[in-house]
Amino acid sequence: MGVVSALLHTQNKGAIVNSLPWPFIRVISGNGNSGFALWPLFGWRKKPGLYHREFLLWPLLYRNVSHLDEPQPTEGHGFLPFYTHESSPGVVSENYLWPFFATPTAPRRIDIMRRVISGRFLCRGAGTTTIATDGARSTRIR
Repeated sequence: MGVVSALLHTQNKGAIVNSLPWPFIRVISGNGNSGFALWPLFGWRKKPGLYHREFLLWPLLYRNVSHLDEPQPTEGHGFLPFYTHESSPGVVSENYLWPFFATPTAPRRIDIMRRVISGRFLCRGAGTTTIATDGARSTRIR
């Protein structure tokens, strides 16, 4: 019979994560990182100038901001399964009643609109050639 530990201690790129009892209580520290989580109720993790992540009633409510050291950070927030919003340089994606209705756009490369109906992907596009992907397959649009 094996022994299961209730303590988990990990270290990655100077960030130390201690969980006791795992996975319910988590404390993050080290190398400018800080955070706390009482999973699945709430939690946050940040490194000033680089990223900030938080959740409430995981996985229902979340907010993630990364690449804070760049001119245009990557940002995402949502209230699953009703709404999600993701943005990064040149790309904005919004989902309503995820995963059924999605509107990704890449304004700098191509104007793409995707509607997801009953699990089938319908794509429309115009502009220069680019690749649109839904995570499972890629489509070349001209």
